[in-house]
Amino acid sequence: MRAAEMDDSRDERRLTLALFAVAWGANQFTPLLLVYRQRFGFGPAVLGALWGCYAVGLVPGLLLGGAASDARGRRPVVVPFFFLSLVATCVLIAGALWSPALAVGRLVAGVVSGVVFGAGSAWLVELSAALHTRRAALAVTAGFCLGPLAAGLVADALPWPAVVPYLPHLVLMAAALPGVRAARETLRPGTHARRLPPSPDVRRRFHRGVAPVAPFVFGTVAVAFVVLPTRFPPLPHPVALVGLMTGVTLGTGAAIQSLGRRLEAARAGRAAVAGLAFATVGLAVAAWTSRGPTLVGVLLSMGLLGSAYGLCLVGGLSAAGRLADAGTRGTLVGWFYAWAYVGFAAPFVVAWLTRFIDMPRVLLAGSALAALSGVSVARELARWNTSSGGRAAAPPAAVRP
Repeated sequence: MRAAEMDDSRDERRLTLALFAVAWGANQFTPLLLVYRQRFGFGPAVLGALWGCYAVGLVPGLLLGGAASDARGRRPVVVPFFFLSLVATCVLIAGALWSPALAVGRLVAGVVSGVVFGAGSAWLVELSAALHTRRAALAVTAGFCLGPLAAGLVADALPWPAVVPYLPHLVLMAAALPGVRAARETLRPGTHARRLPPSPDVRRRFHRGVAPVAPFVFGTVAVAFVVLPTRFPPLPHPVALVGLMTGVTLGTGAAIQSLGRRLEAARAGRAAVAGLAFATVGLAVAAWTSRGPTLVGVLLSMGLLGSAYGLCLVGGLSAAGRLADAGTRGTLVGWFYAWAYVGFAAPFVVAWLTRFIDMPRVLLAGSALAALSGVSVARELARWNTSSGGRAAAPPAAVRP
């Protein structure tokens, strides 16, 4: 057993590095939106659409990748798409000269991340079944936070700001590729074909108790570091500032996840409901901040919306984990992330709606939607607790693309 545990630990580190690298690349594009606005003259709607192209590719990737890995195994699905992440970053680099490549690169990056995170997170859970997963979750969170932070600082300090910020991701991917190829398969040969899709009852519970939480995972942080910066007056070093806002907001979400796990351990569903409560307050504060950004308003928005992201992520994954067994884990994790990435459309939706009503009212409507979702989810999860005794299964490692 000791040798087997050592092998699992080594493979966990390999896969953690791989997910760290993909997480880095998934969000490195965010602070560079200001670079492309200056270079190509893009307006808020175009910038929001470019950011949202990632979700357009990611949602089908999540839906198909998780289910395919349940049927065929984790490694045969993850490894080819992991390699394509390198290709996606190269296409984004080409966007410095040909702007349509930005949309193509974001779309490809979305598909790749969808497959890798849907199947890879299920793979990591299975590798870590007898190990502590907190280190892995924090490492992946670090990639998601450090990618935009490093890209913003590099773009602001070095020449070729539409090219050089992508180079660290290429180095990370090259370093992680041998390890992910060597990690062992966790599904036994010959068992994949017998795996069944989620039952109608599981589907119903998912759509009532998990799906309403998911869009607020990334919709909240999108408001913090994509929508609010469009309201800032001209500032020095704007790209580095957005990179810092992205890293701090996501870092807040990472820090609060330990609280979310404690809430879930005490009573299932508490983290999800708390996350929607933070979303309600955070979007209301963002509405106030958007009238005239101040340091206090920006810091409050970042803290509240980042906390909503972390708690909704932990709560949603925990609820999905309660519904899953070994044969449906990849599918349900993929479903959760697919719904979560609907939130990536938030900047585009806000930009479109502000053609008709002002931004504070749009964000207040989002706050009201979060409150209604919180009430609905609380009622559904209370029904789950009535039948299960109120304790949640340990949530899967919170992998964040």
